Amino acid sequence: PVGRLAVGNLLRHPRRTRAAAVGIVLAVGLIGAVLVGVGSGRESAFAAIDRRSPVDLSLQASSPPLEYIGGYGPGDHDARNEDGQLIGMAPGALERVTSTPGIARAGLFATTEPVWVIAGTAIADQLPMAALTPEAQELLHAPVELAPDQIGLPRSRMDALKISDGSLVLLQPLIGERASVTVVEVNVNENLAVASAALVEKLRTPTNPGLILAQVEDRDHAGTVVERLTSALTPGNPGLTIDGSIQARVGLAAQLDAATRLVVGLLGVAAFVAVVGLANTLSLSVI
Repeated sequence: PVGRLAVGNLLRHPRRTRAAAVGIVLAVGLIGAVLVGVGSGRESAFAAIDRRSPVDLSLQASSPPLEYIGGYGPGDHDARNEDGQLIGMAPGALERVTSTPGIARAGLFATTEPVWVIAGTAIADQLPMAALTPEAQELLHAPVELAPDQIGLPRSRMDALKISDGSLVLLQPLIGERASVTVVEVNVNENLAVASAALVEKLRTPTNPGLILAQVEDRDHAGTVVERLTSALTPGNPGLTIDGSIQARVGLAAQLDAATRLVVGLLGVAAFVAVVGLANTLSLSVI
């Protein structure tokens, strides 16, 4: 009898029934479409990130220019020894990275003192350099080919210098030899230039063990790896910067997850309201 009454109520109020049913179908369909669309968009965005950044993770020690010592940024006052030389990574940093769950392999590499990159009159920037040796290339997920007369700069630094691929710049280290080179976009770390071993040697500027490149075991599930590395390395390496495709993936995933939860939540509320309306229609003569 209850079932017959409920069916009768549905037939007795066709407009209300149709409105509630359409609301439920639309809400559920939109939730499915949102989830599928976000999943597809996530994969496309991750692929673009991997093409832009050739390394899973790059960890760079604080490397303030000599004239900025004394508080230019977090950890700068600890970045140099009493002789004014950059210290680089703290002892044991590489071992902490390789022992972190989720890291497949890693290597420690030298970085130079910050070098002036001069693009024109009053247009210059200063950042350290690292040589992409064969050992460093093995830790990249995409090969980077640089000629002895080329320098790889991150996109953010190129924009600041108002230059593009193929632009000619002058490298002027504080200590060492200057060199004229052409620019290629290479996003290893936002605070780092990369070059061939031949070019770094040509500059004859002091170096320190300031860069760790790392590969992760599973690039699609490496969110906790960055957190572990940060907690393991930051205490001994103030001013440490972590960059690379995994770092960008983690940031993008957090934004997509937050947006997805918001949209699905709103659609879920709409579906719940439609279900309540349908339930009210069913129960008009049942109670």
